[in-house]
Amino acid sequence: MNITGLSLGGASAGNYALSADAAIGTGKITKRPITITAANQTVGLGGTVGEGTDKVTVSSGSLADGHSISAITLTASDTANVTTSGTIAPSAAKIASGKTDVTANYEIAYANGVLTIQEGAPTVTAPTVKTGLAYTGSAQELVNAGSVEGGTMEYALGADSATAPATGYSAEVPKGTDVGIYYVWYKVTGDSNHSDIAAACVTVAIGKGTPTVIAPAANTLTYDDTAKALVAAGSTTGGTLEYASGTDGTAAPASDWGNRDSHGNGRGNLLCVVSSDRRRQL
Repeated sequence: MNITGLSLGGASAGNYALSADAAIGTGKITKRPITITAANQTVGLGGTVGEGTDKVTVSSGSLADGHSISAITLTASDTANVTTSGTIAPSAAKIASGKTDVTANYEIAYANGVLTIQEGAPTVTAPTVKTGLAYTGSAQELVNAGSVEGGTMEYALGADSATAPATGYSAEVPKGTDVGIYYVWYKVTGDSNHSDIAAACVTVAIGKGTPTVIAPAANTLTYDDTAKALVAAGSTTGGTLEYASGTDGTAAPASDWGNRDSHGNGRGNLLCVVSSDRRRQL
């Protein structure tokens, strides 16, 4: 450093004489200390933090007049798990004066921000109704099972489609046996990183089944003026086999059906039908 324009002053200046009016010396300018702190942020599960110089502040010290932070790197901790204590670490700051990089004039410390990761929504494939169900006498699954990523799906049978059951949920797909309408409710309980999904309902019907019938077989008879069984009796499961005598082979009698033995002692026709019980249809 060059020092010029030296002179003596004060009351005693006349007692002294300068050997030179200039000198060469050394000096030191220290870096300006600052601390850059990342702003706190909240993001969704698996999300990314916002970046940019507006996401940091100078929390200790100050920038010189006309200087500003022109660049910053922000590194987030794991975003794959819900937390309220993640971190956002700032680094590699650049300080500029206009277009000139003046970062070398600063002693920069960094402080982390707090990162909060919120729960995500599970990925759900809803159960679907099994169509065409008919009574078989055995329990049948009422829906095709749904699936979920990020939680567990459970089912329950309800009394109607408006009010979800409060209890009775299970991971097992509900089954039904009897003819009727069933209200299958399902809900999702999220895991530690995912939110719950409220219960929803699908309506399923089991219709009447078809009876299994072994038809009666006509007996070969010879007239002898005595009553004879006109057919060998048939049989059915899921209903009652009834008989009536008719006047021809095309039009069924309108009445006089019964499950009595069918006899005759003259020429005629015999028709039969299977009547349905409450679970099976013709």
